[in-house]
Amino acid sequence: MSKLGLRTAALIVGIPLLLAAALYILVKPERLRPVVEQQISAVLHRPASVASMSFHLFPPNFSATGLVIGDDPTFSKAPFVEATSVELVPKILPLFTGKLDIESIRLSEPRVELVQNDTGKWNYESIGSNQKGNDAEAFHLGKLFVDLARVGVSQPSKPRQEYSRLSAELRNFAEGKPFQLKLSAMMPEGEAISFEGTITHSGTSTAFSKATFALASLKGAFEGNIASGALNLQIEIPKSPVADLAPLFLPKATSVKGDLIASIKLTGTSENPTLNGRIDMTGFEVSGAAIKQPVKTVKLGLALTPERITLEPASITSGSTQVQAFGVIAHYATKPVLDATLLAPNAQLPELLSIASAYGISSLDGITASGQANLQIRIHGPLQGKDPFEVSGSGSLKDANLQFPSLTKPLLVRTTGFRFESSSASLSNIDAQIAETNLKGSIQLNNFSRPALAFALVLDKASIEELRSLRKQIEDKKNSAPMKMSAEGTLEIGTLKMADLTLSPLNSHAIYRDNHILLNPLNASLYGGRHTGSMDIDLGPALPIYSLTSKLEKVESSQFLAATTSLKGIISGPFSATLSLKFSPADPLLLAKSLSGSVGLKFEQGKIATFNLTNELASVAKFLGFKSGGEQYTQFLGITGDLSIINGAASTQNLKLDLANLSAALTGKMNLADQSLDLKLMSILDRKFSEQVGSNKIGGFMTAALSNPAGNLLIPARISGTFSKPIIAPDPEAIVKMKLQSFNPKDPKQMMDSVNSVLDLFKKKQP
Repeated sequence: MSKLGLRTAALIVGIPLLLAAALYILVKPERLRPVVEQQISAVLHRPASVASMSFHLFPPNFSATGLVIGDDPTFSKAPFVEATSVELVPKILPLFTGKLDIESIRLSEPRVELVQNDTGKWNYESIGSNQKGNDAEAFHLGKLFVDLARVGVSQPSKPRQEYSRLSAELRNFAEGKPFQLKLSAMMPEGEAISFEGTITHSGTSTAFSKATFALASLKGAFEGNIASGALNLQIEIPKSPVADLAPLFLPKATSVKGDLIASIKLTGTSENPTLNGRIDMTGFEVSGAAIKQPVKTVKLGLALTPERITLEPASITSGSTQVQAFGVIAHYATKPVLDATLLAPNAQLPELLSIASAYGISSLDGITASGQANLQIRIHGPLQGKDPFEVSGSGSLKDANLQFPSLTKPLLVRTTGFRFESSSASLSNIDAQIAETNLKGSIQLNNFSRPALAFALVLDKASIEELRSLRKQIEDKKNSAPMKMSAEGTLEIGTLKMADLTLSPLNSHAIYRDNHILLNPLNASLYGGRHTGSMDIDLGPALPIYSLTSKLEKVESSQFLAATTSLKGIISGPFSATLSLKFSPADPLLLAKSLSGSVGLKFEQGKIATFNLTNELASVAKFLGFKSGGEQYTQFLGITGDLSIINGAASTQNLKLDLANLSAALTGKMNLADQSLDLKLMSILDRKFSEQVGSNKIGGFMTAALSNPAGNLLIPARISGTFSKPIIAPDPEAIVKMKLQSFNPKDPKQMMDSVNSVLDLFKKKQP
């Protein structure tokens, strides 16, 4: 090689090396760091900071760490963008003069927060809004790359959502000139979205050309411009499958088939856009999850005009059920109002529930059903604001079997007609059954948020325990407070059972409010007699508390006592009573234990099966001239008196028992639960019977009886033991007191006879 060639080669190699060395010496990363922060802040009009910078010679670029771009302070004090790693590629020549002109930027795994306020504005809309002079026109950027960004989106009254794996590529950005933009990201539901196109931005105008977008398997294209908030965009979606869109709108495990075609002209403003064109869906089918049979429609068509969006008549099928749907959304650009109609003649209930589930109606979750329905529904109302839709309709059910999550057994509706509006609903001509109870009548429901029921129902039979067992306890952690509900109406029950107590038939005016049922008046036939009165049932405790105020007339005592106490077979005969009681029924024994209140008794003729009072008194007083009868029961002519009851223990001070030949007054206690007795008995024999058994010979022959001036024998005694095995014995205390009161100082013989008879009570009896 010649010397000239060597010199030329040295220049070719040496000059770039010298320039690179000079560049490495001249460039001071820490000196340029404020320049980078100032340029970013000037362009975005947001505070920007970089933790550190370093320079790499081959290829020439800066690496920055800890990039933070602040947010609009009216939205948040948190960062708008954070990036741990940033790569800046500058233009080379300006570096020799100490200037930094960025050619490209690469952000690795940045975090971006997008925030919308209550007025609908976003925090990114104010980026660069306060730029002055020609700074905006002077700014240009050759390339911007964003790798694997995470974007959080916060909107009022909505949970924060996060989009992951967002990548962006921007090329040749300059104000007023076309630049290319590519975007891709993963939605929170796991579906991919993307955008690619050419954009020209100048002042308040942004134009799009050759732009395409994709949402999962749905692809489309658009072009046009947005100028000062005015829209002029044309969107075209060629025939595209919608299979991948199910997770965006429907429950998990739901699959979708069908194709979407759309051609839409978008005009108006970003606040009030208007549409012209069509959206058509063909071969639509939803299946899986809770949808028992696929929901299908051959075609769904939406006609779009600036005034309204019209759903053209569509036929939606599931199994053998067909639903006709049509409607409009009027004034959608300003104050959208929906008016839609659904018709379902001769529909199958399971398939109606499948259709409801397919369209995202969650209020019917957990309900299963079979049977037929005839349904007409109109939905009308604004789509914005707090005013609810007006929903009205009518129809009928036939042979419907409904299982609700809150009930342990299904409700069978043989037939019923119904009507409903936004705040009320009614059922007429009900013929239904739940468990073993058949019911007929009508129900009117007003105010769904605080339901108020009015009803007129006839039940063939009902059991309190069975009705309570129908109620399934469901834990609701989100809303533990029960719904406030009230009800009022007439109730007729052929046979009502409460524990072992049977009322047949029963008529009442019933009110339910604040977990209480008030039956007033409560009229019923009861064991051959009649009940009139009222009852309050407190359903709050685990065992309901019954408060009863009533009057009983000629009720058969043997059946009544067997149903409410353990006194089965003790006493028989019709009785009347006034009752004021509280009790909590579980079984008869527990019912008796829970009884508290007062009872006024009046028995007519009857008998006490466990003892013969006349024979017992003859044994106590050693009657003369009396032959005991063979009957082991007491036939009485009447029983009257009052009982005071506390937890099943009854006490009385005025109970009177009338027999054919005597009357007896009873005071003391009777336990209705364990049957124990502790009573004092004062029997008065009529004069004829007194003469028959001893008359004035009582002083010599009977120590446990006394005579009054009218010639009647008085026999004090005590009754202990139980109702089934009573023990009747003399009452020494009462006898002593009465005999001592009968002393006559003017008749020494009578005094001695009285003293001797008292002493006889304590003598040891000889066999």
